[in-house]
Amino acid sequence: MAAEVLRGAGEIVFAGFSLSENDSAVRDLLKAAFNQGSTRRITVVDQNPAAIKGNYLDVYGDMVQFAVEENWKSFLDRSFGAVNGTEQVARSGS
Repeated sequence: MAAEVLRGAGEIVFAGFSLSENDSAVRDLLKAAFNQGSTRRITVVDQNPAAIKGNYLDVYGDMVQFAVEENWKSFLDRSFGAVNGTEQVARSGS
């Protein structure tokens, strides 16, 4: 099921995930899904992406984009507008 969802994802955003070289099962799953799927955009949100950049480039090549953010909320606010506890964020298909 995970592979199917990943193959169908047009965009994948990673936050707080190093994609460690030691996690071969996850790396293999992501590579296979990417190679067989329709993903057009990969974004990695991290305070210091230089430390994990190679891990993502190994899986996704030059398609991956890095968002240097203090935290996940900063990324959401910048990407979708300020969010508070009562608002819902909806993103139109892109």
